[in-house]
Amino acid sequence: MGYSTVDKLYLAFFAMFIPAMAFVDLIPIWPRAIVPAPLWALHEFYLDNFNDQLVIKFPTWFSVFIFFEACYNLPVAIWIFLGIRRGDSSSWVHMCMFGALCTLSTVVCIAEIRQDPDITALEQKMLMLCYVPFAIIFPTMAVHNMIRIQDRLALADRAAIGKKGN
Repeated sequence: MGYSTVDKLYLAFFAMFIPAMAFVDLIPIWPRAIVPAPLWALHEFYLDNFNDQLVIKFPTWFSVFIFFEACYNLPVAIWIFLGIRRGDSSSWVHMCMFGALCTLSTVVCIAEIRQDPDITALEQKMLMLCYVPFAIIFPTMAVHNMIRIQDRLALADRAAIGKKGN
């Protein structure tokens, strides 16, 4: 199947992001006994080098975001990836929702990191390098797919009006 350039980008993004969610973001909620040593070492490296207080302190609101990531974002990301591969345009609706939810959670995390007194200026800069790209990618994804959906609906409306005229 021939994919548009943007769908190739989405496929590449989700091919990288799905494992990152499962094996980096969600490691704190995995039972420690089942976490492979290399993944745990990566988790400890991240904490030691980035001092991400969200992961260290794990505030209640952050645990809610992690819950959504495990129960909604990860399964939907897999579904979106497979949908794009099938050429299923219904994945656009899910990408719009996914992008909007991830935008919200990312921006809230950035705001928290920016005001946390337990994070040094250098650590904040390093964490921003981790978080800010997603604060650009996710709203772009949401808006782009909203436009795709609107264009498709407008096309369907024009076709329906054309049929009424015949």
